[in-house]
Amino acid sequence: MGCYQRPATRSSPHENAVRAVTFSPDGQHLATRSLDRAARLWDATSGQELNRLSHEDWPHENLVLAVIFSPDGLRLATAGEDQTARLWDVASGRELLRLLHDDAVWDVAFSPDGQRLATASVDKTVRLWDIVSGRELLRLPHEGGVQSVVFSPDGQRLATASADKTARLWDASSGRELHRFPHEDTVWAVAFSPMVSAWLPQAWTRPRGCGISSAAENSFVCPMRTGF
Repeated sequence: MGCYQRPATRSSPHENAVRAVTFSPDGQHLATRSLDRAARLWDATSGQELNRLSHEDWPHENLVLAVIFSPDGLRLATAGEDQTARLWDVASGRELLRLLHDDAVWDVAFSPDGQRLATASVDKTVRLWDIVSGRELLRLPHEGGVQSVVFSPDGQRLATASADKTARLWDASSGRELHRFPHEDTVWAVAFSPMVSAWLPQAWTRPRGCGISSAAENSFVCPMRTGF
């Protein structure tokens, strides 16, 4: 990890703890998010800071909670405590879109083709947006705040993780709920396997066990017990 932390320290460090880093698809850029309420974009070779993307116009203290590059590396999406997800131009640092929720936005995910953005919020919804027009395409309801959202590799499904003690699988075109996976406490993260049909719900507490449970009904899925 130190090999890509040093450039940020050598250049212009964040003003508080750095909570996440992510590379652009081509490996040329690095994005970081910090408790200083900003995401920053760096040249991964020189360590030079290229742009600073801030949610600071909200009148209360807020954090950038997630940052992710689009599949083509030309855009960056951020999620914030300020009840917004924002889309940025990587080259200029210009804000392109501001997408509104009714509470903090915990996670963002691009579709594999880069045309849609999914946002997960404490307001108990996942919302799907067209990134060109900013139009809301779908709204997926949970009974608790949603911690995580991810597209399947083929872009046809969405998986969500929630404080309502469930992970859920959705049709990304219609918004229809396909499967519901119960846990005994908050589910914090979900991930698809490269096989597309198999996906992995994760919880910070003991799961109900492993079993045959997937979109295709024929893939082995095992929830993991994880911790901080």
